[in-house]
Amino acid sequence: MKKLLALGFLVLVAALVYVGQDRIGEIWQERNQPSIESVGFYEIERGGEKDLTAQMDQGDQTDQDESESEIDISHPPESLSTEASAEADPLGQGGSSSNEEGENITLEEGAQESVDTQEEDTIPSEFNLAIPFTSQAPHVNWDYPYKEACEEASAYMVSLYYSGNDEETVPAVTADSAILNLVEYQEALFGYYEDTTAAETAAFIESYYHLTPELVFNPTADQIREFIAEGYPVIAPAAGQVLENPYFQSPGPPYHMLVIRGYTSSGFITNDPGTRRGQEFFYSESNLMDSIHDFNDEDATLGQKVVIVVKP
Repeated sequence: MKKLLALGFLVLVAALVYVGQDRIGEIWQERNQPSIESVGFYEIERGGEKDLTAQMDQGDQTDQDESESEIDISHPPESLSTEASAEADPLGQGGSSSNEEGENITLEEGAQESVDTQEEDTIPSEFNLAIPFTSQAPHVNWDYPYKEACEEASAYMVSLYYSGNDEETVPAVTADSAILNLVEYQEALFGYYEDTTAAETAAFIESYYHLTPELVFNPTADQIREFIAEGYPVIAPAAGQVLENPYFQSPGPPYHMLVIRGYTSSGFITNDPGTRRGQEFFYSESNLMDSIHDFNDEDATLGQKVVIVVKP
């Protein structure tokens, strides 16, 4: 009887610890996860049924309003001072200058080129791609092969984005089948499926899904934001134990892979297959960028800095 009571007590304690850890994770995510409307691939391809610039924050909108009140340089007012005109036309050629090739460019054309360049260089201050989510263990079975299926799950989620799938969460049966198919495909292609490098992951994405993955070495946070704003998901290999994710079973996976689907000014929105709560999981910029490392057999933190930008 005492043994049964002791066993029951241990089960109760374990359950409380599990529930407590889960609740701590929920509170952490509620405080950190931004709420940003997501945009699908076909919406971007059609020129954006949703206005992409609508995802700019209020600060950007203020800047835009101020710029609209500025002087229209294509039609300068008569009150424009001679000094200002001389600065605008340093060569004194009456409103035209030459580029290095000797081609005449009017001030109006030059001003328009400058405006166009500024518009091209400006991206929304926050953005979120509509990428369906699945964990790498759809049925919450973390035995092999699912324990090592973060690469497969990441590739699969990106493929669904490009197929136009608008589900927020993939049904477990569907995701499970897709992941197992990818495991089998890699075993035939490489002879193994575990811990594939960024280059190997890119290779099977290209041959299996017929997408166009590109490796970007030593990426910056701004580069990643630009790719996402253009509609391209980014798959990042990572030293999993560097990632600050309260849902990981301590100490976290040594090597991991996840999808970067969005960003804010302070960090990145991901679909992290390493947890069932990984949909739109938010990592700070510093934490995610520090974690990005390709596979290294000795120590994941020694792996090269690289990401996979997946294009159609």
